[in-house]
Amino acid sequence: MNKKSNAVFDIGANDGLDGLGFALLNDNYYVYAFEANPELILKIKENKNKIENFFEIKLNNYEIINKAVSNFNGFADFNISQHDLCSSLLPYKFVATKEKIKTEVITLEKFCIERKIEAIIYIHIDTQGSDLDVLKGLASYRGKIHTGVMETMIHKKDTVYEGGSYYDDVISFFKKWQLDITKTEYNNYLKKEINVYFSNNNNKNKNKNFRKFKKRFINRIITDKTNFKDFIYKTYLKKFIL
Repeated sequence: MNKKSNAVFDIGANDGLDGLGFALLNDNYYVYAFEANPELILKIKENKNKIENFFEIKLNNYEIINKAVSNFNGFADFNISQHDLCSSLLPYKFVATKEKIKTEVITLEKFCIERKIEAIIYIHIDTQGSDLDVLKGLASYRGKIHTGVMETMIHKKDTVYEGGSYYDDVISFFKKWQLDITKTEYNNYLKKEINVYFSNNNNKNKNKNFRKFKKRFINRIITDKTNFKDFIYKTYLKKFIL
């Protein structure tokens, strides 16, 4: 099987930390990182260079896609927030929009067809309110999922994006698609939003060898704050993993 057909999706890549960490430790898979904010594309490329320089390697299994992902194909307004982490296809209720840009929107079904994707080894979704729409856009390719994670608000009353999903929506949708929730965790101190980890137990070819990475370790590399222990860990990775 072609490496590029074994996909890891990082949807809403922001600064690239997650997708770059996946690419680093999973050379046998190909990471497609989607980011609609053109300002962040330069940041992702800068961080990719930092990781490559730190490890003295090239991440040839990583590709940036400057598009938004949702449940439709076409063009739409993308709301660039005053805070990068809040930018979204959906209007934010409480944070001012710095700029609106026209961006191309693609479904993962269309992307998978175009790129001849045969397996979605892992999908990481952080699109600020529209994570469930990203999954819906897989449509006929939903059976290709192995495992993944998405974000959602717990209660409808707390949604911060117009039309954003909440946990009951997710539970109902996952039952329909026969995706199993394996774990949930709060993702900030307010305890109103959670990460939902899921698995497709109907996929008999599910790969269990996907490697997770230490987020703080990668963050120290891209923020130029590495320490002695990081160089020890780097030596271990280069000898046994990379």
